[in-house]
Amino acid sequence: MYNDHTVGVTTLDVFKMDGNVFASGSNDLTFRVWDIRMRNACFHKSVEGESGVSVVKFMPENINTLAVGNNSEIGIWDLRALGKVCNLIDNNENYVTSTSLAFSKSGRLLFSQ
Repeated sequence: MYNDHTVGVTTLDVFKMDGNVFASGSNDLTFRVWDIRMRNACFHKSVEGESGVSVVKFMPENINTLAVGNNSEIGIWDLRALGKVCNLIDNNENYVTSTSLAFSKSGRLLFSQ
């Protein structure tokens, strides 16, 4: 049913406050936001880089903010602004590995592993 990615899905995150919305990331260099009440992705965006999306994570209590990571950067996306990147953390100092992401309860801090 949810088959808009062109290659395998590598990560999923469900927006826990709603339960109807989830995000997926893939090796096709895209992430997509889905609403289970709709048939197709309601939002999708390509990411820069040579590697696929390794992790997606909604900010707690804010369905409009999504963190997306791959091997070279983490982007904080504002979904209300049609996918404008609010903040970009580059891996030029090898700080970012992006195998998992977690927001603090307040949403002010983002942890990366």
